[in-house]
Amino acid sequence: MPSASATIDASVLAVPPPNGTASEAHRYIEALLDWAKLLAEPWIAICMSEQSSEVLFDAGLYPLHNPLRQLFS
Repeated sequence: MPSASATIDASVLAVPPPNGTASEAHRYIEALLDWAKLLAEPWIAICMSEQSSEVLFDAGLYPLHNPLRQLFS
Protein backbone atom coordinates (compact mmCIF):
# COMPACT_ATOMS: atom_id res chain seq x y z
CA MET A 1 0.00 0.00 0.00
CA PRO A 2 1.36 3.46 -0.93
CA SER A 3 2.70 5.50 1.97
CA ALA A 4 3.22 8.71 0.00
CA SER A 5 1.63 10.50 -2.91
CA ALA A 6 2.75 12.91 -5.60
CA THR A 7 0.64 14.99 -7.94
CA ILE A 8 1.63 15.44 -11.58
CA ASP A 9 0.96 18.94 -12.81
CA ALA A 10 -0.65 19.15 -16.26
CA SER A 11 2.34 21.15 -17.50
CA VAL A 12 4.52 18.06 -17.11
CA LEU A 13 2.40 16.27 -19.70
CA ALA A 14 2.07 19.22 -22.08
CA VAL A 15 4.11 18.60 -25.21
CA PRO A 16 6.57 21.38 -26.09
CA PRO A 17 5.75 23.31 -29.27
CA PRO A 18 6.88 21.71 -32.56
CA ASN A 19 9.07 24.74 -33.28
CA GLY A 20 10.75 24.47 -29.88
CA THR A 21 14.38 23.65 -29.31
CA ALA A 22 15.92 20.21 -29.10
CA SER A 23 16.77 21.06 -25.49
CA GLU A 24 13.08 21.58 -24.68
CA ALA A 25 12.23 18.22 -26.25
CA HIS A 26 14.98 16.49 -24.27
CA ARG A 27 13.80 18.08 -20.99
CA TYR A 28 10.25 16.94 -21.75
CA ILE A 29 11.34 13.34 -22.37
CA GLU A 30 13.53 13.36 -19.24
CA ALA A 31 10.61 14.61 -17.13
CA LEU A 32 8.34 11.85 -18.47
CA LEU A 33 10.99 9.22 -17.82
CA ASP A 34 11.51 10.49 -14.27
CA TRP A 35 7.76 10.26 -13.56
CA ALA A 36 7.62 6.82 -15.22
CA LYS A 37 10.18 5.53 -12.72
CA LEU A 38 7.86 6.50 -9.87
CA LEU A 39 4.91 4.70 -11.48
CA ALA A 40 6.66 1.39 -10.86
CA GLU A 41 7.28 2.12 -7.17
CA PRO A 42 4.82 0.43 -4.79
CA TRP A 43 5.38 2.97 -1.98
CA ILE A 44 3.99 6.00 -3.83
CA ALA A 45 0.66 6.88 -5.39
CA ILE A 46 0.79 9.16 -8.43
CA CYS A 47 -2.17 11.51 -8.73
CA MET A 48 -3.35 14.00 -11.33
CA SER A 49 -5.68 16.92 -11.04
CA GLU A 50 -9.22 16.05 -12.07
CA GLN A 51 -9.08 18.67 -14.80
CA SER A 52 -5.61 17.93 -16.19
CA SER A 53 -6.81 16.06 -19.26
CA GLU A 54 -9.55 18.65 -19.84
CA VAL A 55 -7.05 21.53 -19.70
CA LEU A 56 -4.66 19.71 -22.04
CA PHE A 57 -7.50 18.83 -24.44
CA ASP A 58 -8.68 22.46 -24.54
CA ALA A 59 -5.11 23.54 -25.34
CA GLY A 60 -4.90 20.98 -28.18
CA LEU A 61 -2.30 18.93 -26.30
CA TYR A 62 -4.37 15.84 -25.55
CA PRO A 63 -4.48 13.23 -26.88
CA LEU A 64 -0.75 13.40 -27.33
CA HIS A 65 -0.35 11.53 -30.63
CA ASN A 66 -0.38 14.48 -33.06
CA PRO A 67 1.65 16.94 -30.92
CA LEU A 68 4.27 14.26 -30.25
CA ARG A 69 4.46 13.33 -33.91
CA GLN A 70 5.08 17.00 -34.80
CA LEU A 71 7.65 17.42 -32.02
CA PHE A 72 9.72 14.41 -33.05
CA SER A 73 9.61 15.19 -36.75
